[in-house]
Amino acid sequence: MQNTKPVFASGYGQSDTRAPILSDGRPNPHPSAGTPYKSVTGAEVVAMANSPATVAKDKAQWFIPSTYIGCDARTHDVQRTKGTFRWLTLDVDNNNLTLADVNATVSDVIGEAFRLIYSTRSATEDNRKWRVLIPTANAIAGADFSDTQNAFFDLLENASAGALIPDRKLAGPAQLVYLPNRGVFYEYKADKAAMLDLTPEHAIIQHRDAKRVALARAEAEATTARDQRIADRKAKMQSGDVSPVDHFNAAHSVADLLAQYKYAQAGSSRDWRSPMQSSGSYATRDFGNYWVSLSSSDADAGMGAPTSSGNRHGDAFDLYRHFEHGGDFCAAVKAYAQEAALNRQSEGGQHNDNLDDFQIEPRQTSLDVAIRETQMNSFNEGIFIASDLQGQPIPPRVWHVQDLIPSDTVTLFSGDGGTGKSLLALQLAASTALARPWLGLPVREGKAIYLSAEDDRAELHRRLADIAQAEGVLLADLSNLTLRSLAGEDALLALLGKGGALEPTPLLDAIDDLLERFQPDLLVLDTLADYFPGNENDRAEARQFIGMLRGLAIRHRCAVFMLAHPSLTGLNSGTGTSGSTGWNNSVRSRLYLSRVVQDSYEPNPDARVLRTMKSNYARTGAEIGLTWQNGVFIADAPVTGLDRVAASAKAERVFLKLLNEFTEQGRRVNHASGANYAPKLFAENAKSEGCTKRVLKAAMDALLDSGKIAIEQDGPPSKRRTFLAAAGVRHCGSSA
Repeated sequence: MQNTKPVFASGYGQSDTRAPILSDGRPNPHPSAGTPYKSVTGAEVVAMANSPATVAKDKAQWFIPSTYIGCDARTHDVQRTKGTFRWLTLDVDNNNLTLADVNATVSDVIGEAFRLIYSTRSATEDNRKWRVLIPTANAIAGADFSDTQNAFFDLLENASAGALIPDRKLAGPAQLVYLPNRGVFYEYKADKAAMLDLTPEHAIIQHRDAKRVALARAEAEATTARDQRIADRKAKMQSGDVSPVDHFNAAHSVADLLAQYKYAQAGSSRDWRSPMQSSGSYATRDFGNYWVSLSSSDADAGMGAPTSSGNRHGDAFDLYRHFEHGGDFCAAVKAYAQEAALNRQSEGGQHNDNLDDFQIEPRQTSLDVAIRETQMNSFNEGIFIASDLQGQPIPPRVWHVQDLIPSDTVTLFSGDGGTGKSLLALQLAASTALARPWLGLPVREGKAIYLSAEDDRAELHRRLADIAQAEGVLLADLSNLTLRSLAGEDALLALLGKGGALEPTPLLDAIDDLLERFQPDLLVLDTLADYFPGNENDRAEARQFIGMLRGLAIRHRCAVFMLAHPSLTGLNSGTGTSGSTGWNNSVRSRLYLSRVVQDSYEPNPDARVLRTMKSNYARTGAEIGLTWQNGVFIADAPVTGLDRVAASAKAERVFLKLLNEFTEQGRRVNHASGANYAPKLFAENAKSEGCTKRVLKAAMDALLDSGKIAIEQDGPPSKRRTFLAAAGVRHCGSSA
């Protein structure tokens, strides 16, 4: 009887190809060139996991999960046309997930269906990497494979809240999938279960088909809207005029700009993930000369223009104007016209040399009119009715540190000299680069840039060595952290121009270029006084400067963390403000680091408190206790409910003990301020057991509420005096 079990294309090492002609045009010298690939069955694949070989990757066995095994089986377009797929595949190389982590997330998506999970040859116990193979009960057509894989990947990322990040290259229909190959660290799982049945009702197929329908509708709507935009633009141009928008689109591809502006591509597909997205889906598709986005985050950010169903679309110029000019169409047109040296016609048909000449002409040129009208059109396109939001996903807030430091904007971090704010900010930058918590709080993983105008290279080196030691890593592990010391140099980012306007310096341009090249998630600037040229008490100048920094944050999709010294008023008031209220009003978040001082006394010189003084997006007033240890700040352990109860009970016990002792000695104390204020006198007493005035004040209030102590009075009617006494204790002369 003929064997009807499917077999799949297989080979050994990346160089194993049967194509008659190689990619460089040379004939393939392989003796099997032009013949079908070797094959492997599903049972053989599963059996390998139990007893895998140990070979170098250039000799390791791979397979393609398609039954087409012809000599051109390693060509994506061929597999899309001829391939029939019977596996879903997955590579997981990030976040050091355990086998149990991967298995749980896969189960969330496919239920109890069979899966083979095994670690890759390069995996280690500290850097786990996994491959997952899932056979399907029904065939997947080659034309459907990429979309099905990406739908599977989307659901995995969503189910794991972004912890499991699939390698999207495996959405390619001819992508090689390496089979079990034992390394130093090897684990696998292959429980008996039924194969995955991808019915039309399965979540993977539902998600795939819904995304297809949405993209098709958005593509059709975008095509219509785009054609109208082009026609309107051409109608506004006079004969012979050059449209900066058309010129830009002819010179720049959508794909190149998506990559430039930190979009992530799904393998080699047309699908990209926007840097604004927090979900795992790749919701932007490149259609060659325009793009379409299904992302609600892109819609919230005002990317491009809306389609009639609320999605977004645009061309290369729309990407340029959003990321380079904050969506300002007029500024983008003028900037590119200058950059490309585009001429504009004058009244007599002659071309002027540059845009500056036109700025003094009384007559409006056709390009001036076009810019204004297009800007109005762009404004009108962005108008929406609140009810249109019904049913659309609510875009999540993007945080660099949850509830403390928002992304894509400026946070002001103030603290008096010597409190350690520079060290704490450097720890934040290192935590970002290492993908580790900062003060016990999760941090957005990525790259960081730290620019210090206060500390030289040697001091930064010493501090980084302490941070690395505390984190248990080497300095070599901080490859995602870039630093520059500007100590002793002119560090001004702007200069005061005519009329009080701030003009950027070459240093700001250099930082802008550095951000473009390095693409960080965090920029730390230490300290405001070195970077700001004006009067800190001038509200207009403060707002301008923060606006310049926010422009950097928006263009490069990063958090800007600006360090500052508080003013004398800010120190005395405990608010940590710096100069004009313009600083506090302009930033979206402000943090303050201070010493722990009680009654002008600092009980622990190594203790600090980090407070949230302002947050437009979260609760203010939160505090984190810190202690300096071995060159770094460590977050104090949070007080649990039981600990808090015990601390309160101790304070009440101490208060009652000292109140009784003072009463026996004939020393009266009161509940109000003054020389005989009970919490102050008790905190200064040798028997206070470390209880502070604030803690004893809380204990006094609790004891009064519970009736365990009382406020009594004595003295003549004309001069009554109040004092505290334990409940039920009578005193000579008391009216109680």
